[in-house]
Amino acid sequence: MAKKGFSEEQIAKRFNLFKEKYQQLYPEDLWEYIEENFWLYVFQTCAPDVLMQVYTEMGLVHENGDFYAAHISKIKERFNIGCNIIDIGSGIIPSFANKLAYEQLKINKGTITIYEPLLVDAKAKYPNMTIHKEDFTQKTDITKFDLVTGIMPCEATETIIEQACRYQKDFYIAMCGCVHLAMPSYYGSYISPEYYQNYIIDKTKRLIKEFNNGELEIDYLDSNFAIDYPILSNRR
Repeated sequence: MAKKGFSEEQIAKRFNLFKEKYQQLYPEDLWEYIEENFWLYVFQTCAPDVLMQVYTEMGLVHENGDFYAAHISKIKERFNIGCNIIDIGSGIIPSFANKLAYEQLKINKGTITIYEPLLVDAKAKYPNMTIHKEDFTQKTDITKFDLVTGIMPCEATETIIEQACRYQKDFYIAMCGCVHLAMPSYYGSYISPEYYQNYIIDKTKRLIKEFNNGELEIDYLDSNFAIDYPILSNRR
């Protein structure tokens, strides 16, 4: 993920500063994963989300593009970000939400509210942010929000889309490559990510039609990010 011009020594110094600030806040097994894989992905265009959050917090962005900025650019093409946004499954460190909040501050419009039970730090980075260190559920009230976002929100994906359609809200959901679906045993023990993604797409189409929530648009990040998972949004 690192830009050219950063030596390994400079990156190591930044990582040590990050460790001093955050290590004690991470679950032990998750921190072990970060330490074991930090150098494996640091010079690649993309990485597992927990590592992308670390690299972003350290100020290391790949020369071929910024994963979170790429999503914000797509959101700007579709929606007005100067509104009340709810971001779900924001991550251990809410890197995407932080960047989006900063973009709102630049235009002096909009707020962003985060729902993420795994946040290591529940303090908002910017004044236009509200933090909820808790799960997003079907009981979460989203009536006051204009746009629902989720960048690889994993098991929350289905609930997010259900709620966004039910409340007739704009949404932008970048799917992950995991499978979050309990299937009958006759499907076998393995369900491919593609099967799960198609299941979500089909359900989204049905819910959009049922709740008159616009038209489904399916998009993908540029190939240089090496993440070919669908991005689902609605056009109203």
